[in-house]
Amino acid sequence: MISDTRQGILLMTFSMLGFAAADALIKASSGAMTSGQIVLALGIGGTILFSIICIAKGQAPFSSNFFDRAVVVRSIGESFGSVGIITSIAYIPISTVSAIQQATPLVVTLGAVLFFNESVGWRRWLAIVIGFFCVMLIIRPGMDAFNPYALLALLGMFGLSVRDLATRPVKNSISTMQLSVYGYLVLIPAGIVVSLIMGTEILPPFTALGHAAIILCFSALGYVAITQSMRIAPLSDVAPFRYSRLLFALFFGIVFFGERPDWQTYLGSFGIIMSGLVLIWREKRS
Repeated sequence: MISDTRQGILLMTFSMLGFAAADALIKASSGAMTSGQIVLALGIGGTILFSIICIAKGQAPFSSNFFDRAVVVRSIGESFGSVGIITSIAYIPISTVSAIQQATPLVVTLGAVLFFNESVGWRRWLAIVIGFFCVMLIIRPGMDAFNPYALLALLGMFGLSVRDLATRPVKNSISTMQLSVYGYLVLIPAGIVVSLIMGTEILPPFTALGHAAIILCFSALGYVAITQSMRIAPLSDVAPFRYSRLLFALFFGIVFFGERPDWQTYLGSFGIIMSGLVLIWREKRS
């Protein structure tokens, strides 16, 4: 168990680095591809990549398991989460997007209460309320600094929370590689829909396929790592290391994009992280 926990922590940290790097590459590629094209390219590339891996491992990449309730809900959350995050990255600082994403454990805890009948004491309720207040501090709706694209990051955060919640009841007979195929498969129609809504070209330009391939590599590594981490180690042990993504995002944003987060973003990020850590601490004591 100790070995599994350590491996889970390493996988979680590695996945956060992979996702932060993918976010930075998405922002850097936003001039060459639209968000819908990026989602579509990731969907096609990821589906092909993980299907090949499944076949190499003697697993069926597509089966009736795709229609299991937990897998369907997980896939829907994956599509909304990916679209929201990828689209918002093109228009707001990646450090802001990452800070909003740190509220995912708060939503997961709330979802566990609503859908899995888990009990939460007043301390955890207080942490959830404070965490959501800090999200509002970062987004600042109704104020001059408000950017409506931050709502897409919020949508992405809720979508990824649904994905994480739905991962729990997924049957053990469904492998991590199969889940990866399903997760990327739903991005194909999602990318097409986004392009149609935005009135842009559906297919990415040929010259941008190299960008998409590199984004896919980092995204796929992060995707496999986080899924495997949550399946081999207790969630309460690996969850704190999700916050390393914010550190990686701040590094990429400051060094490569010249971002300078204001004090509200720093304060909100700190509050969200502390709220999440309180939830984890209370979970381990209960």
